[in-house]
Amino acid sequence: MNEKNIRNKHLVVLLVLNFMLIFLINEISKLIFGNIAIDNGQDAFEKTSTIILLLPWLIGPLKEELKYRWILGQFSYNATIGSLSILLSDLILTITLKTLVDKTVLYFNYYFFLLTLSLLFFLVLKRFQNSFEFTLYKLFSKFYKFIYLGSILIFALWHTLLNDYNQSTPIITMLVIYIINGFIISYIRIQLGLLQAIVYHYLYNLPFMIPFIIYYL
Repeated sequence: MNEKNIRNKHLVVLLVLNFMLIFLINEISKLIFGNIAIDNGQDAFEKTSTIILLLPWLIGPLKEELKYRWILGQFSYNATIGSLSILLSDLILTITLKTLVDKTVLYFNYYFFLLTLSLLFFLVLKRFQNSFEFTLYKLFSKFYKFIYLGSILIFALWHTLLNDYNQSTPIITMLVIYIINGFIISYIRIQLGLLQAIVYHYLYNLPFMIPFIIYYL
């Protein structure tokens, strides 16, 4: 069996195990917390086009893998400053979006602003590669375990606390689910590669995206 087939089997097995774990955690959560009502009130997003609504699903996995897990594995200056640039840019835009009364302009152009700001940070840091690379390498080598665990924790906290969509699941349950997801995708990133982590993320999101597409189409 060649390496590619082994990698594909690993992805499928991990995907199935991940869904089983999430189902189990959700069932335990219902026993502990009961069912939480979902706020079905209208919001501004219901008035937007389908493609705008689908952008987070279409671009999100790619953005998130670059933001959280591009930095993992062997040290690379480009990967390190790339992850940091996207993370910082996304944080600035997310906080800005939450403080605005009229979110329309920023929401519609969010990924344009994210790409522009991330590229700006990346080019500035790239300009100082000769000055920063060795220092970043030493920090990366010394604190890699913290970087690894930190990327998982930030991934979980971001999805649990900074996303705007309503949830019918308690925060603590969501936190546990995203921490587990973070460990699994980080394992895929390191053992199989960044591309496989991106593919896995899209496959994981697919069952949640299909009802959303059907509803808005």
